[in-house]
Amino acid sequence: MELKFRSGNELFLYKIDRSSRKLIVASSKTNYTEVERPWTDLFDKGKEELQDKATEALSDFMFLHIVKYHMKKLGYILIGD
Repeated sequence: MELKFRSGNELFLYKIDRSSRKLIVASSKTNYTEVERPWTDLFDKGKEELQDKATEALSDFMFLHIVKYHMKKLGYILIGD
């Protein structure tokens, strides 16, 4: 799934492949250079294992809403929602 977020003038892109546990990020701050990040970057520090297990059984729809909620707490809104 590809998710695009905006906060002010900043754009942020997540490319998430849940089956292979791949996370690629890009942002306007890095000139949209795509960088593969550890899967655990999706989760809160110190809670990665617990949150990963909790989201593993969720549908893509519910997973999307959790990512959207956490990005909103950081000041980002989903584009194309």
